[in-house]
Amino acid sequence: MELPRWQLEDILDPKDTDRIIAEIEARVAKIETLEKRFSSTMPAKLFADTIIELERINRALSKIGSYASDHFNENTKDQAAIAFKNRIEALGADCETKLLFIDQRWKRFDEKNAARLLKTTPAFGYYLRKLRALRPHTLSEAEEKVVTIKDVNGVDALGTVFSILTDGFTYLFDGKEVGVSELQRHWRSPDASVRKAAYTALLEKYQANKEVLAEIYTHIADDWRREAALRTYPGPISVRNKANDLPDEAVRALLNVCRKNSPVFQEYFRKKAKILKMPRLTRFDLYAPLGKDATSVPYEQAVAKTLAAMREFHPRFEQGARRIVEQGHIHARPQKSKYTGAYCDTPAPDVTPYILLNYTGEANSVKTLAHELGHGVHSILAEHHHMFHQHAPLPVAETASTFAELLLHERLRKEDPKLARTLAMMQLDDFYATIGRQSWFVIFEETAHEMIGRHASGEELSATYLSQLREQFGSAVDVPELFQNEWLYIPHIFHSPFYCYAYSFGSLLSLSLYGKYRKDSRYAEKIVDLFGKGGSESPGAMVKAAGFDVADERFWQSGFDVIRQMIDEL
Repeated sequence: MELPRWQLEDILDPKDTDRIIAEIEARVAKIETLEKRFSSTMPAKLFADTIIELERINRALSKIGSYASDHFNENTKDQAAIAFKNRIEALGADCETKLLFIDQRWKRFDEKNAARLLKTTPAFGYYLRKLRALRPHTLSEAEEKVVTIKDVNGVDALGTVFSILTDGFTYLFDGKEVGVSELQRHWRSPDASVRKAAYTALLEKYQANKEVLAEIYTHIADDWRREAALRTYPGPISVRNKANDLPDEAVRALLNVCRKNSPVFQEYFRKKAKILKMPRLTRFDLYAPLGKDATSVPYEQAVAKTLAAMREFHPRFEQGARRIVEQGHIHARPQKSKYTGAYCDTPAPDVTPYILLNYTGEANSVKTLAHELGHGVHSILAEHHHMFHQHAPLPVAETASTFAELLLHERLRKEDPKLARTLAMMQLDDFYATIGRQSWFVIFEETAHEMIGRHASGEELSATYLSQLREQFGSAVDVPELFQNEWLYIPHIFHSPFYCYAYSFGSLLSLSLYGKYRKDSRYAEKIVDLFGKGGSESPGAMVKAAGFDVADERFWQSGFDVIRQMIDEL
């Protein structure tokens, strides 16, 4: 059976793109004429009509943006697709600039009039209240303009310099110059010497550029720290927490539990060393495979196994995934110049999600299929919301996808134990990468921002990173000194400070939900309800409705308890 390719025409008819672009531009121009009238005393109906029209514009932009991006990812060398994608990205940036006044003004409306206007837009309540939550940290219009200009030629420019510099790096490996993607592939080589050589090539390059990269980071972090104080945030990480609509105490509880549970992953790495017949893992060996993956699962079987696992959990899960499959919204066929990763794209609430993957029949392909279908089901369960509320907030975005992997693993334990064991090892590797590793990045960032406030050097930051890395792995994993420079390679630390804990949040939330479901299958309804909320509530409110408290360390610990069970089952 030939692997499927998707039908992008369900998003839009490509012959209609010029008309759609013209309609978007006309709608934006119409809203622009309201700029002078957009004030706290404006008529309630005019405000409601403006927000409804803003959602329609965002919906149209998202659809045409999805079409452009998905079409490009089918063949990244297609010059016509590249040109169209660039055209749509420019359109989106232009529209965003022209409509920015709505967000900026709305945050400044007085409380009385804001409450008056909110009554006319109940369907947009959470979206609008979340914008208003930034009001205490919003500067005057004149000051905000100065900050924007400063960012463009300051911290944003530093981020661009970091990208230009590091994207241009080539690495000497096996006698030839290669790119970073080639090195990353060898980090999972079954040959320990190849893994070590690949990591060494990367880290030595960052060591050679350490002075410049550390200086860039120091100024980025200092800018973030100073602006956080200017906007009266309690601390640098609070800026990210507010954007994620999470209380500081919830994030503190999450990070505390992650740090306390480092021994859980240390235990896993000790077991992995035994399985690999090694006395002890080194940092070069974390993602070493069990051996050559001899798995060969035909695509249609992988789909059937995943749908069966979802059906066992809840019929709506299976129905959503089946809809994606049957509507031809999956591009599974590997082909030349196709995007090499995997993702799920939700163009709009009225369009069934699309999935891109490169299916090879190996265990990781089966796992990836379940993961991306989980994302798709999440979107479908929330498709009754409008554009601003369909997409889950960042900390919850990976929850349904990870949950789908756990469901598949549970079913395979019964019908295909060998494949289940292979997937379990991959799953535990991923849980370390998304929970342990990501949380420690944020722990380092908090320390680094505080140190930079005391004018710490790049050498001091590297020494701190190495110290924390060795604390994280304990005696289970040997960490060579070369890894003190690893932090310079992590782009999120430069581009999106404190972003990484969202991965830990989503994975541990999935595990906690799954642990509760394993004890009581009736809990499935609460899980489906949570996913159906999309982005219409804060992460804390969603979790509370499911019976947990994000500020309670016991909640996060319940996720680690499931990981420990998985390790014991090995």
